[in-house]
Amino acid sequence: FSSATAIRNMIAAEEWDRVKQSVPETSYAALKREFSAGRGPVTPESLETTIISLIRANTREKFSGIYGFGEGLDARFKFCADRCTALHDLLDCIKTKRFTRTRISRTILNAVFGIEPTFVKKSRACGPQFLRVLGFNNRGREFLSYVKKDLSVPLITTASMWKKLLAKSQKGNLEIDAALFKEQLFLDFRASSLFGFLCPQRNTVDGIMDFTEPVRYREE
Repeated sequence: FSSATAIRNMIAAEEWDRVKQSVPETSYAALKREFSAGRGPVTPESLETTIISLIRANTREKFSGIYGFGEGLDARFKFCADRCTALHDLLDCIKTKRFTRTRISRTILNAVFGIEPTFVKKSRACGPQFLRVLGFNNRGREFLSYVKKDLSVPLITTASMWKKLLAKSQKGNLEIDAALFKEQLFLDFRASSLFGFLCPQRNTVDGIMDFTEPVRYREE
């Protein structure tokens, strides 16, 4: 089996025969359909200008408040961003034995979304405050109906109903942190909004896709 990273690399290289051999038929059809409509692919390079501009425009002290920027990594980010104009050059410049490309890539996204240590610490302690359904089939619908009553966190199927769902959860027996629930959910919304903006055809995906795109359902 191919790893997710390997499949992403195949897509970036447009090696569609290999992609077809590596993913389920339905997934391959969905990828081809979405990409043909301009809704992808979105790669780290899609954020290249945003990332380098963000680092250059802010101070080292600003990044010290973002999760993952300890051990002098903030200084390396500033030093390298002022000297690099391409994302792959930036990653190569920052990378050391201690700071791997994987860690650097994750830290970059923390900076883009402004993820602070307190949020990460609280999320680790409390766990996810909701479950979100993006798509299902007949068997999945039956399973959700079966387990829904036993869940310890709310199950979101319609994003626009999150306020009512949160209020209902607080009145019920679910022990969730309302502030953390909103912070985690809004991070999800912001990620979707940014994805839409980075798509090759921006007019095909709006910034509120979480509220306008229905849950995907497929009969089997």
